[in-house]
Amino acid sequence: MTCSVPKGPPVPKKTSLIRPIILEHATLLFGDKGYDAVTTRDVAASASVTEASIYRLFKSKENLYQIAIKGVAERAQEQMGQVLLRIAQAPQPGPRKQIAETIRGWYEALSRADARVLQQVLKQATPYDKKIREQAWAPLNQIVAIMSGLQGQLKTKNAAKAALNAQFLVWTLFQHKIVQTAAMPSKEESQKLHALIENWIDLVVSD
Repeated sequence: MTCSVPKGPPVPKKTSLIRPIILEHATLLFGDKGYDAVTTRDVAASASVTEASIYRLFKSKENLYQIAIKGVAERAQEQMGQVLLRIAQAPQPGPRKQIAETIRGWYEALSRADARVLQQVLKQATPYDKKIREQAWAPLNQIVAIMSGLQGQLKTKNAAKAALNAQFLVWTLFQHKIVQTAAMPSKEESQKLHALIENWIDLVVSD
């Protein structure tokens, strides 16, 4: 499924306004097509700027890509922090509900566009692959680590198996986000998410 990027109106000339617009459109294009299939001309046309503006602000397509990936990873981690803060400030639920709210919050905070960019990084090999792949894995590793910590509050059937199942759940939800039919999950997709989380908890928690 491709993600169409609407061509917007001409953007202001001010650098502080142009830069985030270029990054937004580059993120959508890289997530839709991957690094190799996107040109600076594509990004310029999508963002309604000149190629010269891209090279002036980002030096090269490779640098634009690296900055876009870094932004996605940082945004995902910041959003996760906000989810945890919101849960911490709410009346303390039981461990089971806390885990469910944490993973649901992570899923809802991660945008479809950002998930697709991370997927493109993880499936493509590039000369500068290692550092970027580490950045792409960071948001996924973060939620797995958080879930593993929360699992300590539950009586699990098998701790090692529970950790593997946490990784499987995160990866499954990540794939769901990538193929999500709209920017926001539908009611049906939200119900599937809830069922996945509850089934996972049932699987790892002792009777």
